Amino acid sequence: MTSKSLSIPSTISAGTTPKPRFLETFARRALLSRLSRITNGEITLHDGDTQQRFGRVTAQCPLRVTVTVTNPRFYTDTAFGGSIGAGEAFMAG
Repeated sequence: MTSKSLSIPSTISAGTTPKPRFLETFARRALLSRLSRITNGEITLHDGDTQQRFGRVTAQCPLRVTVTVTNPRFYTDTAFGGSIGAGEAFMAG
């Protein structure tokens, strides 16, 4: 059995920054609430001039990622689409 190395990007960026709509603002609040419960691993979220950090690096999960949000649609895609929505938001830029 061979061991394969997995490459995980440490920074994700997407799109340009239009003004958020009501649904995007609602989704942002819901997603930030969910992220605030992270205990293992660390996510740093950059959104405009704001930076928020969720979780912390632990021995159980030494992973750290930075997400730069440049389009508020990221929040609706991620909050309502889960990991697939987050992936689609990344692909959409």
